[in-house]
Amino acid sequence: MNESVPPAPDLAVIVLVVGASALAVDAVRSLLAQDPPVEVLVVNSGGGDMAGCLASHGLDVPVIERQERLFVGAARNIGIRATRAPYVAFLASDCLATKDWAANRLLMHNGGFAAVGSSLANSHRRNPFAWASHLTVFPWRQPKLKRRGLPYGASYDRGLFAEFGYFREDLRIGEDSEFNGRLPDDKKPVWQPKVVTIHRNPTNPVALLRDSYARGRRAAEGRGEFTASGLPFGFHGWQRRTAIAFRMSRHVARRDRRYVRLALPVIPFATAAYCIGAERGKRSARKRGPVPEAYTQHAAHRPKPASDPQRQPGAAE
Repeated sequence: MNESVPPAPDLAVIVLVVGASALAVDAVRSLLAQDPPVEVLVVNSGGGDMAGCLASHGLDVPVIERQERLFVGAARNIGIRATRAPYVAFLASDCLATKDWAANRLLMHNGGFAAVGSSLANSHRRNPFAWASHLTVFPWRQPKLKRRGLPYGASYDRGLFAEFGYFREDLRIGEDSEFNGRLPDDKKPVWQPKVVTIHRNPTNPVALLRDSYARGRRAAEGRGEFTASGLPFGFHGWQRRTAIAFRMSRHVARRDRRYVRLALPVIPFATAAYCIGAERGKRSARKRGPVPEAYTQHAAHRPKPASDPQRQPGAAE
């Protein structure tokens, strides 16, 4: 008796990894648990044996390995070309997809939305340092925000890449902001807080300050490459970022408020570390160059055929 062939997934998810991080194991597991099933591809750059790491944990998914370290835009593009599903999403290796992550995305896409953003949840809900980091870095992506959230962490209709080009590969950060800026208003990502991604946050004061400093520095460096205008990272920037974190702390779930209150005295130090890192990053930022011509010519970014030989199940490149 012939068994019926399961339908092809409607959503491809590209797991973005650097240096074969072991955190990707749990990220992949969270995707394999999705209902409906999704097409999973891991793109690892910066060396290491990601395929071997996943295999050692009993996970058999396609892996593309690159020895050189890639900016996120380049890793995204590799994944887009090597997958087939009509919709494409991305998951960083330090994140987890919640139970209905894929189902809620597809519900929006099937409802006519070309791009669907997501909210972020704190990985350590009983840790004040994790909350201080979460509210400092991701204040506008709380799952309890119904209308005002920032729709980052988006999934896209694959046709958008053929029509508007791929992600820029020369930007350290902000490649998604730049791509979204090319989209017309009716195709830009929409906020959907029910698509919840869990982000792993630092859980002790030293890790918090180091992470905040590094994020601030990268933000300023990336901003200098992406646009001529800078962001206010001095005293006024610290004051504004701290005030936003305090304000957004009111939008956490009731069960988490006890630990969020403990985080409030820590937030000013986290934002200070962020702003100090940003001031350092502004000094070392590369001068902004012209937008590469390839990114202004949509035809230059039409996807390769789905039979791209890079996509070999379980194979490393």
